[in-house]
Amino acid sequence: MIEKIKAGREEVRVQASPWALFVYAREFGSDWYADYEAAFRDVPDSEVSDGEVLNLGDVVKAIDGLFLLKTLWACAKNADDGIPGFEAWARGVRLDMSPYAVWKLEVNALINADLFCAADEAEEG
Repeated sequence: MIEKIKAGREEVRVQASPWALFVYAREFGSDWYADYEAAFRDVPDSEVSDGEVLNLGDVVKAIDGLFLLKTLWACAKNADDGIPGFEAWARGVRLDMSPYAVWKLEVNALINADLFCAADEAEEG
């Protein structure tokens, strides 16, 4: 399913699927799952850390922003094969790269909802 992610001044059409993972691997020469684990290494496992409740901003700040940008590109390329390669696309796209940018939350939600949905469905069945 093609969705839109509001990324600063732009809306990026995206489609998360197994093909997006292939597109990612082809462009970056690395395994998306290994990069995912590295990108989320510093993200707390729970909403409470050292007795303090974490807010969503703390979680987003801990995620590697470049990984999310690369994932956004791969899902955009999956939705529209006319999207240029990552370097050309990244030069042309206007995104808020602050630690708390909303698009990062949306990409994280896309990962959880669409890229991991097959695993969830397998566990249910």
